[in-house]
Amino acid sequence: SDQPPKGEDSSRDGEGTSSSAGPSGVQPGNAPEGQLQGGVPDNVQISKQIIEELKVKVFGFDTFWVTSVENYQTDGVVFRGNMRGKDTQVAYEKMRDRMRDQLGESYQLFLLEDREGRP
Repeated sequence: SDQPPKGEDSSRDGEGTSSSAGPSGVQPGNAPEGQLQGGVPDNVQISKQIIEELKVKVFGFDTFWVTSVENYQTDGVVFRGNMRGKDTQVAYEKMRDRMRDQLGESYQLFLLEDREGRP
């Protein structure tokens, strides 16, 4: 079973939690300038259509309620919001599976903790 990757939320307001989606294979510092691992150009942006699909079809009232979206263009998208349900692992797995069903293996999902250490 996949464990949700953990990171630190860089939010200034400390409200809720964050989920992030970005092109698969992004490993900063491990690829030559201008390319991501696997030879994919680093100027790949997540379209508004994909962002909307993520909001509507991947996140939801039962897993993660999106309150705001921050588009960092080629670096990914941060969805701020609130985790739903008591089991973060179950919610993460639902979102991960929905994202794979909707978008294939093109994107990765990360959960970031807020300042109180909640995912």
